[in-house]
Amino acid sequence: MLDFLQDSGRSGFQTLPKLTEDDVCAIWTSVSEFIEQQMSLQKGVQIPGLGTFTLSRQKLDVGNNKFIILQRPVFLLSEKLAQVHGLKFNKVFTTGE
Repeated sequence: MLDFLQDSGRSGFQTLPKLTEDDVCAIWTSVSEFIEQQMSLQKGVQIPGLGTFTLSRQKLDVGNNKFIILQRPVFLLSEKLAQVHGLKFNKVFTTGE
């Protein structure tokens, strides 16, 4: 994590290397709580440069013209972040719902 923060400082984020481990934990705790709150309201969250937290919905036919909607949380990694770190990336297209 320290290497990431130092590299980030060189690329224009001068504040990042000055953060303590407790600062980073506090930030991610707040971000996580916000994401959880938004997803409980059926809303996705896009964090530029990181990715998108959203819900995947799937209609399951149980017969007799009845359906069950299955819903699960999904994280879609930012294409740019994947490229920067040399990660394999598949574009995922989702509906605007």
